[in-house]
Amino acid sequence: MKLTPLRSFVFVFASIACSSQTPPAVTPAPSPQPPSLSDTDWGRFRSERQSLSIPLPQGKLWRIDDHSSQWLDAVHTPTQCRVRARTWVAAKAMSLDRCEQEARSYAPDLPAVVQGSVIDTFESSEWFAPGFVSRVVVGIKEADRSRGTAEGYVLVFGVEAKRCLAMVFTATGAGPELGDRLNLGTKIAESTIVLSRLPGKGPLERVQVPNRE
Repeated sequence: MKLTPLRSFVFVFASIACSSQTPPAVTPAPSPQPPSLSDTDWGRFRSERQSLSIPLPQGKLWRIDDHSSQWLDAVHTPTQCRVRARTWVAAKAMSLDRCEQEARSYAPDLPAVVQGSVIDTFESSEWFAPGFVSRVVVGIKEADRSRGTAEGYVLVFGVEAKRCLAMVFTATGAGPELGDRLNLGTKIAESTIVLSRLPGKGPLERVQVPNRE
């Protein structure tokens, strides 16, 4: 049978369509992993202005501002975990309560310690430097039920005679993720050193794990 040009085109198109194989199924790309703050690649940031040496996990991923305000302000870029710290010398000998009161007057946005939101609290005479007495409070600031996350904090005040130190770590996460971040925040504060006790150079010294050197 002789086909007209139009029927020839339809015949060829139909033949190709019938002989073509079913395309392979496309495997969906895996969902991107959420950013994390891991207990690796620690480095110390040395602040002569605050007289502190602060250890930071994944040290190169922090954006550190030690000039714009009276506080050192460090933000872990991938997760937005944040460390703020300030030291000062008062006019008279200080207690932990007076140190906290002054710190809150300098930074009213420090997390409020509300009954029922505190996970852990303790005092230590071994943090920062011999002679420093410190109070540590770990708690949950607020929850975002729509996202299933909460904001937590590690709040530290330390005193040695007239010298005061205030430090806060804040993080947001869900469940165990937030717990891990608060554990790292506690480790950051615990391993912070007052520079007058620490010889060395800065600003960022690589260390394997945080230690009191």
